[in-house]
Amino acid sequence: MIDAVMMLLLLAVPGLPLLLTIPAVRRRLSRPLHIALVPAIVLVFVPGDFAFELPWMLLGSAGVGLDTVSRWWLVMSVIIWAVSAASLRPSTGAENDQRLTALLLLTLAGQLGAIVATNLVIFFTFMTLMGYSFAGLLLVDDDGGARRAGRWYLVPLIVADIILFEALLMAGGLTDDLGFATVAPVITESPSPAFYYWMVIIGFALKAGFWPLHQWQPLAYGSSRPGVRLLMWSVPVATSLLGLMRWLLPGAINDPVIGTLLMASGAGGILYAVTGGLRQKRWQGAPFYPCLLYTSDAADEE
Repeated sequence: MIDAVMMLLLLAVPGLPLLLTIPAVRRRLSRPLHIALVPAIVLVFVPGDFAFELPWMLLGSAGVGLDTVSRWWLVMSVIIWAVSAASLRPSTGAENDQRLTALLLLTLAGQLGAIVATNLVIFFTFMTLMGYSFAGLLLVDDDGGARRAGRWYLVPLIVADIILFEALLMAGGLTDDLGFATVAPVITESPSPAFYYWMVIIGFALKAGFWPLHQWQPLAYGSSRPGVRLLMWSVPVATSLLGLMRWLLPGAINDPVIGTLLMASGAGGILYAVTGGLRQKRWQGAPFYPCLLYTSDAADEE
């Protein structure tokens, strides 16, 4: 009985936001985004780790659960979404506001579903939903810069999904169990683990906008609504980092070339942010001025 309740609660975490995207249901509620967060909030306070396989879903390759890592990611997401929901709550019943709310709910469902996923298939499915819904959040905005950011984001998003799907097929060809804990050691013992590693790293780097694949981020940060700016770090960036942790277990990669290039990318990103901030003369008196590079770059694009 307890297992059935826990499984229903886990399914409700992404399921309730999906249910609320139905117009007939959503329009009866004044704050659908806040209501959609209720199962996730309840789940945060449920002690212990648990996981369930769903043989009736996605050809038997689906599973959901909660462990220490996903619990902290869930806490962070709930807090950020609650703040964003307060600032993005539509004030009218206009059609544009309804589209915005529906896209927010789809994005929320995708992110929460990826967080509670326990294998590659369910993670890829929900993250794909999250990615295209977030692109819709940028495209639905009336601001021309935000729409350009959405178009810029769609290109790497499509390429990333193709690459990650190929990685998923490669893992599926090596093992029938696509759970996170099972895939990593199987890939390590495969004839070409580096190829899988590269596909996963490049795929999630494109989704997150790691330097030098970040071109859409400055434009989106400078043009989108404040609530969407907050979600930009929580949704594509944080969930992509979670994907790297799940698809590549910590310590699984021992390739020095991959490690060197990842460190070079991180160093390049820091250098890019600092030197770009130094160019902004008017902010040189503020200790946080390098962070304003994104806004200034977006203005340059326009």
